[in-house]
Amino acid sequence: MDSRTIWDNVAIYLKALLRLERHLRIENNRFKWEVKEGAELRMTQNIFEYVTDRWEEYNDLLETGRYEIEQEKMSDPYYVVPKSIYITREKAYTPFFKKASRE
Repeated sequence: MDSRTIWDNVAIYLKALLRLERHLRIENNRFKWEVKEGAELRMTQNIFEYVTDRWEEYNDLLETGRYEIEQEKMSDPYYVVPKSIYITREKAYTPFFKKASRE
């Protein structure tokens, strides 16, 4: 499934994503989920595989050691970002810019 198909069905996708995220946890700085098939959560296998494939791609990035998982508040989604960048709701900035803005 490609991202264009997802955007054509974004309402269905978002509902399925929220159901799947309830089964997502972080273990050893990796995304883990116990669900094996979309049918377990009443979603199509295509959507299930689309989401879990993205999480697998994020895990591949995390395994390089150059990325980390960020989450501002418990109710916010998880983000995978390079370790040299900090994300806020207002803007993204590197540690250099963060330090420079204080001076």
